[in-house]
Order: sequence, then structure tokens, then C-alpha cells
Amino acid sequence: MIVDPDDEARLFHDLRNSSAFCTEGDAGRAGSCTVRDDFSSIGRALARPDPDAARSITDIFCGRCTGQSELRLIESKKGSEASVRSAGYAASQGIDGYPAKDRGGPAAWGAGEWKCSDLGRSSNLEGHIMKAGIIPSAVAASAFASLGLGLVAPAAAQDSDLAKKMSNPVAALISVPIQYDYNGRIGEKEGAQITVNIEPVIPISIGRDLNLVSRTILPVKWQNDVAGNSGRQAGLGDTVQSFFISPKAPTSGGLIWGAGPAFLLPTGTDHLLGDKKWGIGPTAVALKQSGPWTYGMLANHLWSFAGAGQRDGVSATFAEPFLSYTTGDAWTLGINTETSYDWKSSSWSVPVNVQLSKLTAIGGQPVSLQTGVRYWAASAPGGPDGLGFRATITLLFPRK
Repeated sequence: MIVDPDDEARLFHDLRNSSAFCTEGDAGRAGSCTVRDDFSSIGRALARPDPDAARSITDIFCGRCTGQSELRLIESKKGSEASVRSAGYAASQGIDGYPAKDRGGPAAWGAGEWKCSDLGRSSNLEGHIMKAGIIPSAVAASAFASLGLGLVAPAAAQDSDLAKKMSNPVAALISVPIQYDYNGRIGEKEGAQITVNIEPVIPISIGRDLNLVSRTILPVKWQNDVAGNSGRQAGLGDTVQSFFISPKAPTSGGLIWGAGPAFLLPTGTDHLLGDKKWGIGPTAVALKQSGPWTYGMLANHLWSFAGAGQRDGVSATFAEPFLSYTTGDAWTLGINTETSYDWKSSSWSVPVNVQLSKLTAIGGQPVSLQTGVRYWAASAPGGPDGLGFRATITLLFPRK
């Protein structure tokens, strides 16, 4: 059975992305690794009649080891389970390929989640599939050749993977979005506001299983007559600083999540640019990524606890449900709302954003270029109305 080019790209995609699901073992402890295969790519490869090909793909995913390693389908859309022994174990036990009872092929296995367990050595599959020497590169090349696959993934598939990571707010990816927003028809004088949000995202590993993800939103604003005849203001707005504790691996059901504290910092340089209040509250994000789709929600709530006594207190809820689709050539179409509810004034603000982005490189630096439109479905009294515009450039710093 020949794996077609589309499945080849998907197979590389899933295996390469498995670095996000891995926990590393050490000399005295085994590691484990799971990877979602929503397109049955691994099942198709393992279903080849050649037992050596089945063992080869298992070794590439799990690594050669002397323990009882196996690659096991632990969750399938069709509810079945399959198991493939590693070559190291199979050779020592005289097992030829995988058990006959499990040779149902992709029709029986379907799409699902594969788990490599009981590893005797590290299962770090970061970057290129064989980086860090899980098995010798010559062995890897030979193994993939037996499947009719090349060792290095197509550049387009790599770009698509990186573009999809950008749809995950707690991905293990350093990024610096610089987001330009224009909103008009503000207040009785129909003023206008331009905001440039600088939004660095920095993940930090805090152990085998967890990341601490720092997300900062620092707004730089230019506005005119946003509060009647208020004239022009320019400067910084208030900063929102969030921290998410996020597991490195999704749950068994594929859920990616993170939670932690959020802080409101009174960095506004004018009384019309900020609330002059310190605030704190919880924040959380939950999402799933299935094939090209990403969907989920990010939310927070902030209460003020200190600041200028003459200003109203802050009690605001923010919710951002999002949905995006990433193509194989790294285009992403997304829709979201950045809904907020002010509990002090009992008012809603509901902007709906539709955005298109493309991952590319400028002088060797990976960047994402995005543009989109915004419609204010609801707005607080004196807030924006009608259509707005957004453009974003995001600098990306993937791990080498």
C-alpha cells in the first residue's frame, strides 16, 4: 500500500507536532509520547503489508529501545484498538510485525490518538523528526524509504504547522504580535481611535509537564474627540498582563488548556487613555485542534483593588471565542469576538472580527501577516460603532 502525498504531509505533520505531547524519560525512568492522527495517516502507514515497514514507522515514532515498547492506538473514532511492537522488542521476542488480530488496517483503526509508552530512553521528537538522535539518521532514512516517504518534511507542511501553533494562545512558541486597530464613530462627535497593541507571548518550561506562558498586552493609542469635544490624546493605555499554567500535553480527549492570574496595570498616560486602577482576576483558555481546525475560548475577569479614588472601580469580564482554519500552505482564516461586559455600567461591547493571515519569512525571519475587518455588533454607550479595521504583523521565534 502506497501512502499518497496528502497522507505523507499529514503523517509528517502529526509526527513533527508530537514534540508538544512528549514527556522525556531519563536513565531511571521511562518516557511517553502521544500524537493525534486525525487523518488515519499512521494507521495507513502501519497497514502496509510489509512487516518491516510497520516496525520501521514504530521505531521512528517510539525510538529504538530494549524495553517492551509499543505504539498503541489508545483512542479511535471507530472505537477499536491496535498495537504495534517496536523492532527492538519484536526482534528479541521473534515477533514479526504486529499481532495478526490487529491487522484491520485503516478501515478498522480509523483516526485517533496514538501512544508510545514504556520507553527506555527519551522521546523528544522536537524539530525535525529524528533530531536529538532517537535513532541514527541513516536508520531513520532507511525506515522512511521503506514507507515511500522522505526524511525531511515539505516546507509547506512546516509552515502550516507553525501557522497552526499561532492559533493556540498557550503554544510553546515565542511570538511578538504588533496589532493595529482602527475604530471610528465613537461618541456623540463620532471620534476615532487608533490602537497599536504590542503583545509578546513567552512560554517558559517549569518542569517535565508544565509551561508558564506569559501574555502581555501593552496598548499605544492615538485618539480624537472620543468623549465629546475632548480633543486629541496620544500615549499608552493600561496594560493587561496574564500568566497561564498550561500542561505540555493535551488531555486524553485532545483538550489544550491553561489557567492563571491576570493583572491590570495602570500604565495609561492620560485620564482618557486608562482607568488609573490596579486590577487582578482569573484568566483561562481552552481549545482543541483537529486537523486544520482550531476552536476554543479565552476569558478573564478583572476587579480593581487600588488606584485613583476619584475614578470608578473596574469589574469587567472578557470572553474571546475563536474558530480558525489553516490550509496546507499556511493561510489561516479566522473569526472571533472580543466580547466584554462592564458590571459597573451593565453594558456590553461585542466586536466581531474576521481575519485572514499568511505565514511567510522576511530576511529569514518567520512572520505572520494578517488583515481583517471588525463589526461592532454591540457597543457600550459612547463606544465605537459600525466597521473597524485590523492589521497585524507577528514575529515568530520557533525553537531550533
